[in-house]
Amino acid sequence: MSERHRLPDERAAITRRFEIAGHKLYLTVGLFEDGTPGEVFLRSAKEGSTLAGLLDTIGILFSLALQYGVPLKAITDKLSYSRFAPAGFTGVPGIEYATSPVDFVVRWMAQRFLPPEERPEPVPPMASLPPPPAEAVLQATGDASPCEKCGHLMQRAGAGNCWVCPNCAATIGSCGG
Repeated sequence: MSERHRLPDERAAITRRFEIAGHKLYLTVGLFEDGTPGEVFLRSAKEGSTLAGLLDTIGILFSLALQYGVPLKAITDKLSYSRFAPAGFTGVPGIEYATSPVDFVVRWMAQRFLPPEERPEPVPPMASLPPPPAEAVLQATGDASPCEKCGHLMQRAGAGNCWVCPNCAATIGSCGG
């Protein structure tokens, strides 16, 4: 049985505020004395919501995994690009689009704490996808279909007949270009 390594009572931490599709979220990572992550707290600005409860549970599980010695790379390999709402544009360099709050957290932690060769591979089109133009309004609608390339739900881009996959950047319809 593995031994749990608890953090000291007083420890350094990093807090990162981020937004996914308009949802305000907060990530706090408590650090071991050597600067490696040892605990994770996730908070949603919407207190009392189902999302807030799930994020709290995910933070506890993530913390226990780190304290019992599960490598951060193993966690990021399994949880990167996990898909559930909220998903959307973040405006954060290197993580312009997150497929879920968990996806954002593990990819941000990989950027912050792992060497480049151990970070999750970006989905190729998303690696170079520019942020949407200010005049473009991306909105999910009830008539969206799954992407033919990756299966993610397509989103309407702008007012025309253009659909964009937020996961792999595939387009269908008249997207002009």
